[in-house]
Amino acid sequence: MADGDGVQLMRFACHQCRARKLKCNRVRPCQRCSQLGEDCQYSETRQRPGHAPRRPKVKELQSRLTELEHRLKPQLEVEQNVGGRVFGDQAYAQVVPTGRLEQLPPQSVIDELTSIYFSRLYSDAPMQDPARYLDSLHRPPHMQPPICLQYAILAMAATVSPAHKELALPFYYRARNYIERDEMKGARQPWYARASMSVSRCVRLAQMLGLYDVEAVDGGFALAPANNWLEREERRRTMWAIFCTDRLSSSTTGWHPLVDIKKVRTLLPASEEAFRLGREESSLTLHEALGDASANLSPLACRVLAAHLFNICLEHTFTRYPNDDMANPQESEFWKHQQNLDNQLSLLFMVLPNSMRCPPNLTDHNAVSINLNLHTASICIHRVGRARVNGPSHHAHQHHGAAVRSLTAAKAIFAIIRGLSDPHLLFANPFVAFAAFMAAIVFADEFALSHNPQSEEFLNVLMDRMVAIADENLVTASLVMQLAEHMKTNGIDPHAVAKVSHLAAKLEADAFVMPMGLNNHHAGTVVFCPFQPQLQN
Repeated sequence: MADGDGVQLMRFACHQCRARKLKCNRVRPCQRCSQLGEDCQYSETRQRPGHAPRRPKVKELQSRLTELEHRLKPQLEVEQNVGGRVFGDQAYAQVVPTGRLEQLPPQSVIDELTSIYFSRLYSDAPMQDPARYLDSLHRPPHMQPPICLQYAILAMAATVSPAHKELALPFYYRARNYIERDEMKGARQPWYARASMSVSRCVRLAQMLGLYDVEAVDGGFALAPANNWLEREERRRTMWAIFCTDRLSSSTTGWHPLVDIKKVRTLLPASEEAFRLGREESSLTLHEALGDASANLSPLACRVLAAHLFNICLEHTFTRYPNDDMANPQESEFWKHQQNLDNQLSLLFMVLPNSMRCPPNLTDHNAVSINLNLHTASICIHRVGRARVNGPSHHAHQHHGAAVRSLTAAKAIFAIIRGLSDPHLLFANPFVAFAAFMAAIVFADEFALSHNPQSEEFLNVLMDRMVAIADENLVTASLVMQLAEHMKTNGIDPHAVAKVSHLAAKLEADAFVMPMGLNNHHAGTVVFCPFQPQLQN
């Protein structure tokens, strides 16, 4: 641009005049810079030198993040599969895995949002040490906080930041994605910790959908009222399937169950025939069925009751009761509850329909599961009872009674497992392996005390069966190795561990599989799937 005298004028004032907020005549060099002897600089934009660029708009940030994800994906995939250490000044180094799927947002955005979180939201859940967390953000990537936590903090802060509000949802999705990836690391079927997380979601959904009370007339929940009996029955079965999974998964780990049975008013499932035909059939609540010796229960309802009793029996073995006076067992809260559970187990055995009794129905998976769960529960409570009275002679009758009931249940389990036509298929259910393990422990303890040849025979048969299955079943492999160690420690078979030595490599190759069947011989308790970290060499 030129003025009236033909002098070329610059588009904007020079940087020096703009910095001093003085009028510039916009020639090169300008009048003021010439007088002061300064270097006169111009730019084609209004941006001043040395100043940070203006914050890019949110959509531009999202576009950059997406572009970076695509560009860095091959590199990050390599990073996830390559581990190692950086060795000082040596000529070679390997990438340390950080678990990231994309490049993090610009550091200025991270700093700003993290500052917002700790200044405005931290007090709602003050879990992290702010100084320690902020310091860790500037460490190497593999030493920073978990990426799911970083994105969770960024997402929460973005929700209260007008400048970054549109990033809240993308950051939330990323946080969820990384959390789910962490849950799935090394995932295999026996990962009961991960299974418990999935069950937790199911339980909460069942509450939201009103499955706790399918019989409610108004439906007052997320689901509209059922159109007919068949639709209500489907909802009942969904509720009880969640219930059984919750009860069995919590029993294996020693954790408390999630479904509050006091709030479940849904009727037990009807028979398969009625369900297939859509023919309405009357039923009972769980509480009614537990106290009714004349109850006519469907196979699925029997499975619900078996899962419930299995859970409360195992919970009982780990509970410390008030007024637990072993000098007067008849007045002990433990023994009162013990007797009540024993009666409930006996009652359920009585009301089982003929089609659910074993050994006559060994081809029916429902029948096998129900009977094994009940017999295993019986062993668990009576082993603990036996351990509690193992001492004074005036408790001899209770000690003997507990021993007899445990041995009776173990023999019933032995008869079922020996009669299975396809044990490999049934042992895919981990509770079958647990039942075999518990029965074998009873026979081992019985033989150690009495040298009964029948107990030794049954123990060896069960162990051989489990060893044969263990090659293809990691849960069974872990349990039979625990059994072998128990037999060696108690002097039953000094060569027992050598028989299962070939399984050690299988379990070691699977870093996830933990020792199953954690047996506390002194207390009589057994946790099927103890939740404990693997020791790293």
